[in-house]
Amino acid sequence: MSSKCPQVLMIDETLAPLDPASKVLVMQKIKSFCSESIVIVIYHNDVSDNDPGSLGPDGHFDEDIAQTCVPSNNFFDDNLHVENGYLTRKSLCY
Repeated sequence: MSSKCPQVLMIDETLAPLDPASKVLVMQKIKSFCSESIVIVIYHNDVSDNDPGSLGPDGHFDEDIAQTCVPSNNFFDDNLHVENGYLTRKSLCY
């Protein structure tokens, strides 16, 4: 096992089966260990009406926000959304 993170690390759906607390823990470890790397994460958004990041300005669930933002979790710097062959920059949920 290498003691160094690669220059570019691609993670494909590795976080999907984890519960929210475990996701945050793994994200913190990756961010710490790979602090000088480019980390690309394939991440299907799993926010719901229980996720604070999917609430609109009125404090109620907003389906448009839930479908377009990824929870930052102090891990993601940006959100590139791929749909129908197009790459679009979307917001992060904070």
